[in-house]
Amino acid sequence: MHKFLLIFLFWSTFALGNQIPLSDLVRHADIEEVKISPTGTHLAIRKLYEGERVIVFMSIKPLKVTGHLRFSGKEEVGDFY
Repeated sequence: MHKFLLIFLFWSTFALGNQIPLSDLVRHADIEEVKISPTGTHLAIRKLYEGERVIVFMSIKPLKVTGHLRFSGKEEVGDFY
């Protein structure tokens, strides 16, 4: 049932001639991974920043940056938990 609903929504979008701008699809292309804290109050976001992988920590309410992790030299953030 869900598949039919999804197909209908996509078909109606394309049938009406509405196109999603490419800029909307790639706006957050620098974000590689997002994880939510066990308590559900914070996000950890691995992203590219100035050619390096960093982690940005954000609170959910209010949605704001609370910290970040960035290594010096050629080191960068890999997997995180």
